[in-house]
Amino acid sequence: MLLQVSELVARGHDCLVAGDPRGELVRRCRAAGLRTLPARIHGDGDPAGVLTLAGGIRRFRPHLLHLHTARAHAAGGIAGRLTRCRPILVTRRLELPPRGGVLGRWKYARLADHYIAISTAVKESLLSGGVPAERITQIASGIPVGEVSTRESERTRGAEVVVGTVAAFTPQKAPSVWVDTVRRVAEACPGARFIWAGEGPLLEECRTRIREYGLAGRVDFPGFVEAVDSVWEKIDIFFLPSAFEALGTVFLDAMARGIPVVATRVGGIGEVVRTDREGILTEAGDDAALAAGIERLVADRVLRKDMGEQGKIRAREFDIGKIVDRLEALYQELTTGSAREVAS
Repeated sequence: MLLQVSELVARGHDCLVAGDPRGELVRRCRAAGLRTLPARIHGDGDPAGVLTLAGGIRRFRPHLLHLHTARAHAAGGIAGRLTRCRPILVTRRLELPPRGGVLGRWKYARLADHYIAISTAVKESLLSGGVPAERITQIASGIPVGEVSTRESERTRGAEVVVGTVAAFTPQKAPSVWVDTVRRVAEACPGARFIWAGEGPLLEECRTRIREYGLAGRVDFPGFVEAVDSVWEKIDIFFLPSAFEALGTVFLDAMARGIPVVATRVGGIGEVVRTDREGILTEAGDDAALAAGIERLVADRVLRKDMGEQGKIRAREFDIGKIVDRLEALYQELTTGSAREVAS
């Protein structure tokens, strides 16, 4: 969202970002010189949050209200209805079906005029939840490809190959599968080392298991890293065994840097990474297959280089400039009189 708004402002659009004043998003928006509205929302129908948003909408008088999270969808949708701000657009980044029940159906039927699905998997989840196809536009998330530090697809470091991960330690990212896979690769590839940068509730469990396996000297858990480029520079193979994933822009981050990917064939990952082109995909939870994919890349320097170069080319298709081109076109379509009549 920050990337989208920054690009829109650079193109001359006037944008206001509402968010928790204590949160990282608002901090980064302010650092980037973007206009912000402090708004703490404690729940879907939080009255105080709704009133704060409604007040901001009345003062700012936007042509369009674009909501980016499930909580924003509810509270922002209600605020938009109260202030007669139309159209209301919601970007959905979950591949799970919309919440059912009377309130869920009302939320998806009445609190948004149109939806952006970031992948085919997300679009299918919206369709399964009863959202009509004509109210859904598929637009992927993007990354600033031109700003990503360039690197050679293969660096000279003797026999050492670093298998790296940048993600939160949550059940979605399947850290238990990651540890099992690393154990297999470590046994088969003495020259392989591993790093996972990030934090989360399952970090200590992973550290404990790695120590129990006697791999502490080959696995680095640096925690949250502000200057994440310092981590990317160390990685030769990017590995993330997600249990589910709506799209996965972190794979684009790796590919834009010329790093081949080993991942799972879930959600929208296959729409980003094409197996045997930019990387290797396996079924979720199959640590043996994931290890085999990593071992194949560890052993084949030429394959790593070729997949890395393919990844650079593929990532350009998801450059934030191209994504905002599509977003602008949708904004224009939705803010015409005919689009508003259809949406209502």
